[in-house]
Amino acid sequence: MIWSRSESTLDATPAKTREAPRGSVESHPGKTVEVAGLYKSFVLGRNRERVDVLRDISFDVGSGEFLTLLGPSGSGKSTLLRCIAGLESPDDGVIRIGDESVADKRRFVPPNRRDIGMVFQSYAVWPHMTVSQNVAYPLLNARARSTRRSSMNVDRDVNRTLETVGLGGYGGRGVHELSGGQQQRVALARAIISRSGLLLLDEPLSNLDSKLRREMRHELRQISKEHGLTSIYVTHDQFEALSMSDRILLMRDGRIEQQGEPEAIYGSPDTEFVAGFLGNINLIPARVLERHGSVVIAELSGTGETVRVAIPRNKELNVGEKATLGIRTHDITIQEAAEGGDSSIRDEGAPHDNRLTGRVTSLQFLGERWEVHVQVGDQEVRLFRYRNPDSSEGHLVNVAFAPERAFIFQDRDAPHGAATEPLPPSSTEKRQ
Repeated sequence: MIWSRSESTLDATPAKTREAPRGSVESHPGKTVEVAGLYKSFVLGRNRERVDVLRDISFDVGSGEFLTLLGPSGSGKSTLLRCIAGLESPDDGVIRIGDESVADKRRFVPPNRRDIGMVFQSYAVWPHMTVSQNVAYPLLNARARSTRRSSMNVDRDVNRTLETVGLGGYGGRGVHELSGGQQQRVALARAIISRSGLLLLDEPLSNLDSKLRREMRHELRQISKEHGLTSIYVTHDQFEALSMSDRILLMRDGRIEQQGEPEAIYGSPDTEFVAGFLGNINLIPARVLERHGSVVIAELSGTGETVRVAIPRNKELNVGEKATLGIRTHDITIQEAAEGGDSSIRDEGAPHDNRLTGRVTSLQFLGERWEVHVQVGDQEVRLFRYRNPDSSEGHLVNVAFAPERAFIFQDRDAPHGAATEPLPPSSTEKRQ
C-alpha cells in the first residue's frame, strides 16, 4: 500500500534526465524520522479499562537506515508503526517525517498525506486486479489529482519496479495465480514504486515458509539499501532482526528496553529480558558472594557450584544480592568427566574457564548441530555442538565457559530456567 502526498514531484525533471537503468527504481534520499515522548492507550473491554500501549517512546531514524522494532506480542511495536503511518493517533508526543511534523498537539496529518509506502503482514493486494494493476494503483490514484504523469511513464515504472522485485514478466497475471512469496513481492513493489523515501513493513514475512523467509530477508534489505530507502520493520522474529537491521529497538510492555546495533545488543544485553529474547541462552538463578572490581564470584542456585563472571566496573551489583547468570549455548564446551567428579579429563576450554560437572540427560540431532542437555544439580544447562558429541545420555561430563563470555543480571521479574528463545513466527500473532 502507498500513501503519497502528491505525485507531481515525480516529474519535476525531464524524463530523459530521470532515466534509470533497466530493472531498477530511481533512488531518492531516504527520509529521516523522529519520534519524541510518544504515548498511546486504548480503552478495552466491558469495563472500559484504559490500557497503556506506548509509554514515553523516543528515537530517531537516519536517512537510509534500516531500523527494526522487535519484541514479543503485546510489546507495542505494531501500534508504534501504525502511529508513524498515521493509522493510529497518539495521545501525546511528536512524530516528524523529514522536515514535517505529522503528529503533535496541534495537528495530525492523515496517512494519505504522509508520503510513505507500507507493506502489511496480510499482503493486502487486490484480488480482482492483475499484478501490474496492483503495482500501478498508487500512480494512477495520484494521477486523478495530477495529470502530469503519462500512461507510458506509468507502464515503464511498473515494469521496472516488477523487475526490481523479481517479478519481471508477471504483470499480466492475476494475483490469485501467485504464491504467497510472489504476492508479498507485489505488495513490496506497490510500496516502493512512488519512491517516497520511507518504507514501513509490518511483519511482512510471517505468513511465508521458513525457506522463503530466509530468501526474502536478504531481498528486502538489498532493495532497501540499493534504493536509499529509510525502512522501519516490525517483527517478533529475532533472526529477522539480527540479519536485516542496521539498528534494533527491542520493546517490552510499551517501552524501549534497549536499542543499538545487532551485534552490540546481542553481545552486551542490558537486562535479563534482552539476553533471553535475543538468541539461545541459559538463565540460572544465583547469588553474589564476592566482588573484586570487574570480577564477580557467584553461587549458582541448586548446584553447589561457584563461578567467576567478568562485568563492567560501573555495573551495579552488590555482595549478597540475588542475580541471574546468563550463558549462551554456543559459548559452552563439553567433555567427558571421570566418574566420581574427577575433572582431570579437561575439555576444550581454557585453564581459567568455569567448569561445572553434570550428567547428560538428552541428545537431539538437529541437522547442522546437536543440542545437548546437561543436568547440573537442580539446574539444566543446554548447549550446541556442531559435530557429533562424544558423550551419550547418562554420561558424566564437564561443561565449561569463560568468565568474559557470561552475563550476570540483577534479579528481576524475568523467568529463570534452561535456555530460552522467542516463539517461532506465527501468522496469528495479535496486533498490538
